[in-house]
Amino acid sequence: LDLIESIVQEGVECQAFRAGVSPRLAKRMIFGALEEVSATWLGFRREGVKTPFDLQEAATEITEILAAGFRDRSFSGEERSTQ
Repeated sequence: LDLIESIVQEGVECQAFRAGVSPRLAKRMIFGALEEVSATWLGFRREGVKTPFDLQEAATEITEILAAGFRDRSFSGEERSTQ
Protein backbone atom coordinates (compact mmCIF):
# COMPACT_ATOMS: atom_id res chain seq x y z
CA LEU A 1 0.00 0.00 0.00
CA ASP A 2 2.89 2.36 0.66
CA LEU A 3 4.00 2.00 -2.96
CA ILE A 4 0.57 3.02 -4.21
CA GLU A 5 0.53 6.00 -1.86
CA SER A 6 3.98 7.15 -3.02
CA ILE A 7 2.99 6.86 -6.69
CA VAL A 8 -0.11 8.97 -6.09
CA GLN A 9 1.95 11.48 -4.09
CA GLU A 10 4.40 11.78 -7.00
CA GLY A 11 1.49 12.32 -9.36
CA VAL A 12 0.19 15.16 -7.19
CA GLU A 13 3.65 16.71 -6.86
CA CYS A 14 4.33 16.69 -10.61
CA GLN A 15 0.78 17.95 -11.21
CA ALA A 16 -0.28 14.90 -13.21
CA PHE A 17 -2.98 14.41 -10.55
CA ARG A 18 -5.24 17.12 -9.15
CA ALA A 19 -3.87 18.96 -6.13
CA GLY A 20 -6.86 17.86 -4.04
CA VAL A 21 -6.19 14.12 -4.41
CA SER A 22 -5.32 12.58 -1.05
CA PRO A 23 -2.63 9.89 -1.50
CA ARG A 24 -3.85 8.08 1.62
CA LEU A 25 -7.47 7.98 0.48
CA ALA A 26 -6.48 7.17 -3.11
CA LYS A 27 -4.44 4.13 -2.04
CA ARG A 28 -7.44 2.79 -0.07
CA MET A 29 -9.76 3.37 -3.03
CA ILE A 30 -7.42 1.59 -5.43
CA PHE A 31 -6.72 -1.32 -3.10
CA GLY A 32 -10.37 -1.62 -2.06
CA ALA A 33 -11.64 -1.73 -5.63
CA LEU A 34 -9.08 -4.32 -6.70
CA GLU A 35 -9.62 -6.41 -3.57
CA GLU A 36 -13.40 -6.46 -4.01
CA VAL A 37 -13.21 -7.49 -7.65
CA SER A 38 -10.61 -10.19 -7.02
CA ALA A 39 -12.54 -11.57 -4.01
CA THR A 40 -15.72 -11.76 -6.09
CA TRP A 41 -13.84 -13.46 -8.91
CA LEU A 42 -12.33 -16.00 -6.49
CA GLY A 43 -15.72 -16.68 -4.92
CA PHE A 44 -17.18 -17.63 -8.28
CA ARG A 45 -14.17 -19.81 -9.07
CA ARG A 46 -14.42 -21.66 -5.75
CA GLU A 47 -18.07 -22.43 -6.42
CA GLY A 48 -17.21 -23.75 -9.87
CA VAL A 49 -19.32 -21.07 -11.52
CA LYS A 50 -18.23 -19.15 -14.59
CA THR A 51 -16.94 -15.76 -13.48
CA PRO A 52 -19.03 -12.80 -14.67
CA PHE A 53 -15.96 -10.86 -15.82
CA ASP A 54 -12.35 -11.24 -16.88
CA LEU A 55 -10.10 -10.32 -13.96
CA GLN A 56 -7.46 -8.58 -16.08
CA GLU A 57 -10.07 -6.55 -17.96
CA ALA A 58 -11.69 -5.53 -14.67
CA ALA A 59 -8.34 -4.39 -13.23
CA THR A 60 -7.67 -2.35 -16.36
CA GLU A 61 -11.11 -0.72 -16.22
CA ILE A 62 -10.72 0.11 -12.51
CA THR A 63 -7.34 1.69 -13.23
CA GLU A 64 -8.75 3.77 -16.08
CA ILE A 65 -11.75 4.98 -14.06
CA LEU A 66 -9.72 5.95 -11.00
CA ALA A 67 -6.90 7.54 -13.00
CA ALA A 68 -9.44 9.67 -14.88
CA GLY A 69 -10.79 10.90 -11.55
CA PHE A 70 -7.33 11.74 -10.21
CA ARG A 71 -6.00 13.34 -13.41
CA ASP A 72 -5.33 17.05 -13.64
CA ARG A 73 -7.13 17.93 -16.89
CA SER A 74 -4.55 20.62 -17.71
CA PHE A 75 -1.58 18.20 -17.43
CA SER A 76 0.21 17.82 -20.75
CA GLY A 77 2.77 15.21 -19.66
CA GLU A 78 5.68 17.56 -20.23
CA GLU A 79 7.91 18.74 -17.42
CA ARG A 80 6.48 21.81 -15.74
CA SER A 81 8.57 24.70 -14.62
CA THR A 82 8.66 25.21 -10.86
CA GLN A 83 9.33 28.94 -11.28
